[in-house]
Amino acid sequence: KAGNAAPGEPLQGGANVLRHYTDEAGFNAIQESQLLLPNRRGQVFATEKALNPSQAFEELFIGAPTHAGRGDYVFELVPRQGVTFVAGKPGELIYNGTVRFGRHVDVRFAGRNPYP
Repeated sequence: KAGNAAPGEPLQGGANVLRHYTDEAGFNAIQESQLLLPNRRGQVFATEKALNPSQAFEELFIGAPTHAGRGDYVFELVPRQGVTFVAGKPGELIYNGTVRFGRHVDVRFAGRNPYP
């Protein structure tokens, strides 16, 4: 299970529900493109944690003012077979490259963060 994986240990596709948190602008761009685009290092981040907006902001985005609102929206994703996310820091999963909906992951939920 990825939540207990050591850094560098893979999470095999089809096993767990992953979550990608974002803000409204990111949500709209992702919905339009059906892609999770990587950062400058070529990485897309996800987690298994179901966090409310303030928890996501504090735990995942370390309360950085530049990341305000990034826990307000969430995508629940199920990796397809053969798709590997690698454990990074505790609670963090990383995919190297662009994540394509319907190819790399299936979207189980997309919308405003529903977690209490």
